[in-house]
Amino acid sequence: MKRPATTLFLALTLALCGNAMAQDPVAADNAWESDKALLETNYKRIGAWIRAEMPRVKAGEASRSGFHERYRDKVMELRPDLDYLLDALTELIKLSRLHEAGLISLDEYGRKGREIQALMAREANRRRLALEEQQSLDDYLETQRRFRQTSLVAGYREALRARLDDAPGGPYPAAECAEFSAGIRCLPQ
Repeated sequence: MKRPATTLFLALTLALCGNAMAQDPVAADNAWESDKALLETNYKRIGAWIRAEMPRVKAGEASRSGFHERYRDKVMELRPDLDYLLDALTELIKLSRLHEAGLISLDEYGRKGREIQALMAREANRRRLALEEQQSLDDYLETQRRFRQTSLVAGYREALRARLDDAPGGPYPAAECAEFSAGIRCLPQ
């Protein structure tokens, strides 16, 4: 059974904060080091999962949208603090579905997918230093919250929605309208 990301985030925060509430500064430092190690371990688990699943996608045994959905679920399970990754994966799911429905070409899918992946990498690099420089889990989570407000991926998503809203054409099939923002002209269902 899957839990909503907010529940997982709260559980992760409470589990990690349990150690961080120690009064002793040395114990708090050790708790933060332990918390960072857990965050890094879970990040590596996500990477291992990707390396194990990607050959199935490349072989055509699994759909790209299905892969991205499972990837997003894995991030929500192990690292719900990585909001930019969740946002990017949501966009990759939409992009994959558009390609699978024949609404965009493989070239367009590849180009837009690379744009999103590049933004994910840039955002990860921006935030990596935040993890290394923080002194506690609370500081880290506050820094992540501030980054969320200026996320490169969120900015890309909003710009993409604006371009789609202004795009000529349409109305688009109702089944595909879920992939676009509310302002897109859609055929009735």
